[in-house]
Order: sequence, then C-alpha cells, then structure tokens
Amino acid sequence: MIQTFLQPLDIEEALTLRRNHPTSAWYAGGTEINRLHTKLSPETVISLEKLKLAEISAEKTAVRIGAMATFTELLENPLIPAWLKEAAAYCGSFARRNRATIGGNLALLSEHSFLAPALLASEALLVTANLTEGGFYNEDRVPIAEYFAHRSTHAGTLVLALIIPTDRFVGSQRFALSVQNYSAV
Repeated sequence: MIQTFLQPLDIEEALTLRRNHPTSAWYAGGTEINRLHTKLSPETVISLEKLKLAEISAEKTAVRIGAMATFTELLENPLIPAWLKEAAAYCGSFARRNRATIGGNLALLSEHSFLAPALLASEALLVTANLTEGGFYNEDRVPIAEYFAHRSTHAGTLVLALIIPTDRFVGSQRFALSVQNYSAV
C-alpha cells in the first residue's frame, strides 16, 4: 500500500529520489500498482506526472514517443504508424487505455505487454536516464531487445521515450479468450 507519494519537478530530482528510496517505484498511469492481485506493492512511489514526458514528435526517420504518452494518445496521434496503433488497440479496456502509459507498459518488463512484441520486431530504441555512481545524470539510447534481454541492468533506469523507425512495417495478431484476458501477441 502506498504510504509516501513523491512528486519531483525534473528528471534529475526523480532519479535522486529513486536512489534515496531504493524500494520505491515509478508512478505513471498507476494501472499496475493500483490493480488487484498485483506483484507491485511499494510503500513509496515517485510520480512522473510533472516531468513533461508525454510529447509525441517526428524526427528524421523516426517518431519519438514520450514515456508518459497513453495508449489513447498513441491511437489518436497521426504520427503513429498503423502497426503500432493496432498493437495499442489490443488493450481493450477504454479506462486502461486512458491511464496506461507507454513507458510503464515497457518498464514493467511483463510478458503480457501489448506493445513489446511489435516494438521488438520494429527494432525500436528506448531513451533511458539514470545517475552514474558519481551522481552524474546520464541518458542512453538502448535497443529494446537489449533492454528486455538484460532486465537487471536496466531495472533502476527511468524510461524517458521510445523511438520507433518510420521505415519499417510490423504485423501482429492478438490471441485471447476475451478483451480483458491476458493474451499472446
């Protein structure tokens, strides 16, 4: 049960709070932390709400999606390719699509991610941030396959954005008993 709710004003402050509260969790949309029977039950959470991480913008040959962008924002944005919109639509709950964030869906490293299979196929990159051992701010662009393959290495980092190439096509299919069930993609 959440006892302490911290609201940093910038990314460095958020990373410092995380370092000072090692058992804390990032709090974005809250869909996993507030879910019944969740494996996450931190007493301290660090809100990402004020960090301005929801922007979706075009880059040269890619689209940059802020980690706080919701599934609904993906579905409504004209910059998002159809294959990623299809993956986001696999989340059948309207309420969950309005709260669930892209960064949260990926940072949980869940085998039930609606987006991960399509993003792995697209060879997307994650922009992550952390503090070095000396306390210096560091950003990195990590291939999503590496992020998933080396979970423990990236466990303490903060996902800032997702970069998807615009020159790729990805197809996917969802298999589930109902819109609310876990699925295979």
